[in-house]
Amino acid sequence: MKNTILTFCLLVVCMLCAAQTKTYQSWNKVASQRAGVLNINYFENFPYAFADPNGNHMGIEIDIIKEFQHWLATYKGVEITLNYQKYDNFNTFYTGIKDGGNGQIGLGSVTIHEEREKWAKFSEPYLKNVAVLVSALEVNNLRSMSEFAEVFQDRVALVVKGSSHEEQLLDIKKKYFPEMTVSYAENPKEMLMRMKEDPHYFGYVDIITYMAFTEEQGGLLRVHRTADIDGERFGFVFPPNSDWNTIFNEFMVGGFGFSATAEYHAILDKYLELNVIQEVQMQ
Repeated sequence: MKNTILTFCLLVVCMLCAAQTKTYQSWNKVASQRAGVLNINYFENFPYAFADPNGNHMGIEIDIIKEFQHWLATYKGVEITLNYQKYDNFNTFYTGIKDGGNGQIGLGSVTIHEEREKWAKFSEPYLKNVAVLVSALEVNNLRSMSEFAEVFQDRVALVVKGSSHEEQLLDIKKKYFPEMTVSYAENPKEMLMRMKEDPHYFGYVDIITYMAFTEEQGGLLRVHRTADIDGERFGFVFPPNSDWNTIFNEFMVGGFGFSATAEYHAILDKYLELNVIQEVQMQ
């Protein structure tokens, strides 16, 4: 009897371990079998990718992935299962994709960047981005970048390690404020909460992240629009050995492109205000 119980317990443990193990399948294999698994590695960041209180995966990026899943079933006759893996730290997420295997896609509001293209494959862009400089309301409005050191004297810049904002902030430090102190946060929401709680901090966040935070918390922070950084494009990211980027880009650019579809605009309408949509939507 004891042996039977022990065997049963071991079987349960093995099943749980197997359920937590990623299945890495190339697109070629999935296409030939007409079914398979795609691992979705997402950096939790509302409203790009997150889970609601009931555990349902949602957000701009996740909804686009679900449209891709539907497109594969409708136009390619291929049924895929989406296997979600959440990351709370951007740098860990970033490394996981860089060192990952074929059969996964990264959702992390990742800026398509020449340096990153040396080690990863990107989709066509799905969103434009404007990075905005945010601080406490009591900080004087920045009228010119030449005033940066004066306005933010004795304050600490926050940034997420490994993000494109880190590079941009360090460039500003070099050009305008060599004495600037830089501190790191796990994610953009942590940055904004620290700014809300302590006027000592300031930093760059995506305009969408800022919009979502102010809707949740109220208009408690100042945006210095003189320091806007635009021209960025967000894309989905694949490991360097992936073959999924080809079929995903077919989905993104086929016809007039996914950004021209009603489905794309419905996703933006679901999560964003009209004034933000006008700044970030792909044309």
